[in-house]
Amino acid sequence: MLTDLSDDQFALELLQDHRAESREMLEKMAVAVETGDYQEVKDQAHGLKGSSAVFGFKEMSKLMKQVEDEARDAVDNGSDHADSLRVHLAKLEEMLDALTVDDFLDQA
Repeated sequence: MLTDLSDDQFALELLQDHRAESREMLEKMAVAVETGDYQEVKDQAHGLKGSSAVFGFKEMSKLMKQVEDEARDAVDNGSDHADSLRVHLAKLEEMLDALTVDDFLDQA
């Protein structure tokens, strides 16, 4: 378990990097939903699903799986999931806002 100050600082830097990259991906997904580019939504969700899992953020990874699956359905079947995807992306934003170093340390 990470416990000393240098480990805490390292964890904070990792968390900040993950949060910043996740926000960039969130923004790309939001734009893609509005333009109907569900392939982009799927690709971004897939990447964020994996990075969230690596960090141990299981709920975030699970949410991104839902986004990825809905976007895949839109790509494959022409289904319109825009409203649902907007709800999921709002939830992702809430999750990112709520992330703390303690969340990360609890996963380590």
